[in-house]
Amino acid sequence: MLSRKPSKVRGKEVFDSKRLSDCEFCFSEPGETTKILSANRAILSLVSQVFETMFFGSLPESTSKPVKIEDIDYDTFKTFLQYIYTRELDLESIDDAIKLFYAARKYDVMDVEDTCEAYLYTKIEPGNVCQIFEFGKLFEKPELREICLTVIRAKTNEVFASAGFLEADLGTVITIFEQDELFINSELELFEALNSYATKNNLLPRSEEERKKLSSSSSKESFDGGAVVAVSTNKKSIPDPPTIYDAVRKIRFLTISGTDFAGEPMRSELLSQQEKLAILSNLVASTSAYYQMPEGFTQDTSVRGDRMVLCKLRKLQTNYPNARFCCPHDGNESKSSIDYILFSCTQFSSGRQKMINCFKEDGVSENLNHVLEKNKPASLRALCKYIKQHELDIKYLKDY
Repeated sequence: MLSRKPSKVRGKEVFDSKRLSDCEFCFSEPGETTKILSANRAILSLVSQVFETMFFGSLPESTSKPVKIEDIDYDTFKTFLQYIYTRELDLESIDDAIKLFYAARKYDVMDVEDTCEAYLYTKIEPGNVCQIFEFGKLFEKPELREICLTVIRAKTNEVFASAGFLEADLGTVITIFEQDELFINSELELFEALNSYATKNNLLPRSEEERKKLSSSSSKESFDGGAVVAVSTNKKSIPDPPTIYDAVRKIRFLTISGTDFAGEPMRSELLSQQEKLAILSNLVASTSAYYQMPEGFTQDTSVRGDRMVLCKLRKLQTNYPNARFCCPHDGNESKSSIDYILFSCTQFSSGRQKMINCFKEDGVSENLNHVLEKNKPASLRALCKYIKQHELDIKYLKDY
């Protein structure tokens, strides 16, 4: 009697043994001998209409010689063919998932695409979020891109500290710098991150002439979600690629203190002497004075780190998780929530800013009890005072 085996086991045996194979794919990779993969045309065609057209269409591929594959590596294509035979896919890394997604897109195998995309969703973290964002951009996955931007906005400092940021495309860096909400203490962090990025990728200008050329070309472009968009009305014009100055001009220098600007920004080669002087003049000038900012540089003075601090505070746990926080200043119950108090109530804007500054200095914990254990009284006092100002009972804060 023949032994009974699951179809996936049977499929693997057929693929590995090359039984029923009637076509071959060859791979010539630099520094390696040519490798061959064998498969069955009918089996491939059952799963992929692209393979069906390739082998059984009006202009079929010849089976007398191997099909040359140049844009997919041997290991990825082997995994792809194994899936077709076994319906099993074991992804081990983000790089593998991205390469396999490309193969699935090329040969129109949607279930492999879906599996790879789902895998990437589960692996998003600060160290790889730029790479996954770029995948979402390349393959037009807007939901995945937005989730990546959410992670970038919430964990900006961790993203900047990662090797993945230094390896990101310049368009991705520019997209990050365009965000209105980033979890940073100061725009100085953006400048320092960009300086490191430019140094690592050899993007710093080697001469004043090169600086002027890069600066001039960057002012002719704008960016949409990381993509370069030509501003020119001439439809036939092709925009220049982005330069490091497209990112520099997104930094909100006017929110940096003169003392901080006198540090790394003044020593960096990212800015010309004239640009440094113009920015510093604005930072140290009296409120009545105004100096022209360098061409193309943002004049935005809003602090984009504040809202992210409030997002962290909104998640703080209390001893009464179901307690209802109310704002007494509006008389509108739809606005009676901790969200409204933290984000919208205008009665104590100075108190809110003081609280933000304290938590920026001390750090924000997800759990209020953890703040207590770490003994950070300045930020905790600010939070308690803020709550008291809204006539909230301090009993909601455990042991304080």
